Amino acid sequence: MVMCDADSAVGGGVVDLGFVLCVDDDSLPTSRRSAMVAARSAVVSNIALLGVALVFLLLLAMLWSYASGGVPLAASTAVFCLPSSLMPVWTTTLPSTAAAAVYLFGRLGDSGCPGVDVVLGVCGVLMVLVPALAYAGLWLGYTYGRGARWFCNLVDVDITNNSVQPATSSGKPHTNLSTDISSNSPLSRIDCLLLHLREGTRRRWKWRAVDGNERRSGQHLQRAAVVLTEYRVLWYAALDSAVLVGIAMLAVGGGLSAQDTRLCRGSTIAALVLLVGQLATAVGVRPFTTLFSLVHGCATLALTCLSVLGQLLYGAAASSSDSTSGMWLVTASAVCDLAVVGVSALRMVLDVVELVRAVRRRYLKLRLLRSSAHEVPALLDVNDDDALRMLTPSQEDELCYPPAVVIEHITLHRLLESVDDLAMLHQLNKGFWDESGAALGVDETVGEDHGLRRALLGVNF
Repeated sequence: MVMCDADSAVGGGVVDLGFVLCVDDDSLPTSRRSAMVAARSAVVSNIALLGVALVFLLLLAMLWSYASGGVPLAASTAVFCLPSSLMPVWTTTLPSTAAAAVYLFGRLGDSGCPGVDVVLGVCGVLMVLVPALAYAGLWLGYTYGRGARWFCNLVDVDITNNSVQPATSSGKPHTNLSTDISSNSPLSRIDCLLLHLREGTRRRWKWRAVDGNERRSGQHLQRAAVVLTEYRVLWYAALDSAVLVGIAMLAVGGGLSAQDTRLCRGSTIAALVLLVGQLATAVGVRPFTTLFSLVHGCATLALTCLSVLGQLLYGAAASSSDSTSGMWLVTASAVCDLAVVGVSALRMVLDVVELVRAVRRRYLKLRLLRSSAHEVPALLDVNDDDALRMLTPSQEDELCYPPAVVIEHITLHRLLESVDDLAMLHQLNKGFWDESGAALGVDETVGEDHGLRRALLGVNF
């Protein structure tokens, strides 16, 4: 983040497509002309990026509707959590779009095409307002006051296993069927480390409908799933977007006049106050559903605070003494910015892992949808979390799938993590039942009805 230098604070967008919409006066400084071109390109490139993301998700929904054999398009869009699945892409465009809009309005006097800049500036302002308003509307419309339709509660904690375990529908924690390993063995230390990593990314808070009927309220929960799996306090999501936009605007606005040191210092102090306030709010409220998201958010805010503070102190030192005496503050600020990039890269890696898992889960769902009842293996009840630890679902599985879509009596409310689990369950089932449906080791009675088995398995044979 660059404060007090508007030309350097403006970039070309998340994915700069290099649009050149008009030519400015050659008498302007090269850095200013380059910044104006970048600002225009940033707004157009970000709009194009959002359009491509929306078209891609709609195409996936249409393909899902076709491949699943008759699932309505509206339900298919819910499978991909539209419109909340656009929010991550939209959020990444906020800083560059806000900075570009402020810069275009601030440099209208130097613009070679002021009409174009006004239109792009208005489009940029509207773009940066949408996420915060959407989060605020979601909070006020569904979770605020006596008329709230959703609530968020903490899942059960299994203290004996030293881990957080999501509660089953009966309120019981999941049973840990893993084999005990000696605490002195190297393998147990590795398992302990992996356990802590997994628990750090486990969603400890879960959104539910107030009336307890997820089927009736499911469509809205599904469409907001990307937001609900990240935040347990929705007003903080609106605050986060608003602060992100405000910081970008202050970074550019404070550097529009290089000679006005008071404007520079005031905007830097205002940005620092916003960041410190958001950090204090995040620590006090803990608005995220996972521990990792909380640590990531607080670490990013703290590092950004240090970066802005370093630039503020450097500005104060440069105005009162030799400008070279405080260069270490600029270096420290740059190091903090690089650390923010590193922390964000770690989060990006985990997001990619989650994306791969989401693709695999939807592949399994599609396979089940395309299979008739007699082609589906005889599975144990996939809702029986106490029977098999491997059936632990993720929060997204419960929110991102239309509950009205079922295969005979097999609900797709919870799914297996991989195809190997399907095969394993099939093999386990063969240990108790033969091909005719009779229990192994029990004398078969002529004409015996296996309705109980069918009811337990949820499958018609």
